[in-house]
Amino acid sequence: EVRFEWTPGFGAGGSSNAPVSGGEAAIEIELSYPTPGLYEITASVYDGRIKLVNDSLKVRIAGTTLRIDPPGLTNAQLLVDYTFSFVADDIPTETSNVKFTWSFGVGRSGAGDSGIVPTSDGRASAEASQIYTADGAFGLVVDVRDAAAADAVLAQSSATVFVGGA
Repeated sequence: EVRFEWTPGFGAGGSSNAPVSGGEAAIEIELSYPTPGLYEITASVYDGRIKLVNDSLKVRIAGTTLRIDPPGLTNAQLLVDYTFSFVADDIPTETSNVKFTWSFGVGRSGAGDSGIVPTSDGRASAEASQIYTADGAFGLVVDVRDAAAADAVLAQSSATVFVGGA
């Protein structure tokens, strides 16, 4: 019999014993990851106190992605109306409506939201426009939320807009 020990890359790990048959031993574990991201799973196999194997692998857990198009602007001009598209993909199937919120980094006049947007095949989109009235570098920040749970941010993205000689 050997002992398997593992850490999932978040929180506490675990251990389990398994019989050796034909020189091999195996276990199955199921992990639920708290958020999308890159995690490193580390596993070790022990025969008594002797570590026989130690290995790790990286796992990327997918989640909702949010894309801004265009992804930023350089040399934007004053008093021109710029439209940005926001596209959220891989929205969880249990989320039927989302809400996009944004800030163009120009104060209160540059903030807004899309209202309720229905999802279709795990995707939703919205648009917003902004007219810049001063030179500078402005940060556009967008997030997409589950409309049924306002605190549930599914994804966030940002872009930089350079206006004039900034």
